[in-house]
Amino acid sequence: MANLGKPIEVIIGDQAFGSAVVTTEIGVLPEDAYMNDIKVTVTTAFDSGTSDVMLIGHGAFGSTAADPNFYETAIDVSSAGIITLTLLNRHEAISAVGGVPITMTYTPVGTAATAGAAKVVFEYAQP
Repeated sequence: MANLGKPIEVIIGDQAFGSAVVTTEIGVLPEDAYMNDIKVTVTTAFDSGTSDVMLIGHGAFGSTAADPNFYETAIDVSSAGIITLTLLNRHEAISAVGGVPITMTYTPVGTAATAGAAKVVFEYAQP
């Protein structure tokens, strides 16, 4: 994607551990923006008993229903480090009045987590 001299902008969100499913809206992808990339860094490993999974998706906009794993599903956040993603979908200049709400959802399985922190950086460019 050529951004024609426009700067790449970011939405940054933090996700903490929880004893149940936790969904956080981290920001809004502006109307007509072009999605570039998503980066995830686990700063503290999540430690529920069986598995720790994060999804990255979007909330409802216009007549489109929320899709919690639109961009990425089943991200293993049980180890600290930078996670390389293969995006499932991209929004390309979507005409959503008011923009597209970006969400991340943490799902612990097994015993309740007592630790865990991750940072998500969602990159986009505006026309």
